[in-house]
Amino acid sequence: MLALYRKLFCYMSMHVSGVGLLNLQPYVDNINNPWPALAPLALTFTDPQNDFDFGLNVTGNRMSLRFSGSPAVGGDGLSTAMFLTHLIVSARKDMVFPVRGAF
Repeated sequence: MLALYRKLFCYMSMHVSGVGLLNLQPYVDNINNPWPALAPLALTFTDPQNDFDFGLNVTGNRMSLRFSGSPAVGGDGLSTAMFLTHLIVSARKDMVFPVRGAF
């Protein structure tokens, strides 16, 4: 239903807990094309009982995400861990697709 061409990855929701900061980096179309990273998410060791929601606005044929951790400021400066239980990414056809020679 999404077809083969450009998509708009507009929204992401995840349920995650852990220690430290969770860093998310989107990559579009190949692993050598990083887009701006999302703001780091401060994790708590207790279950947050809800999902964290992010607006993405990433366009491309494919998208991948890199999850990495970094120690939290004010913590012991060494610990980082995450427990990701589910991830939902919303995508739809990109309705604005420039075609060469169309004008």
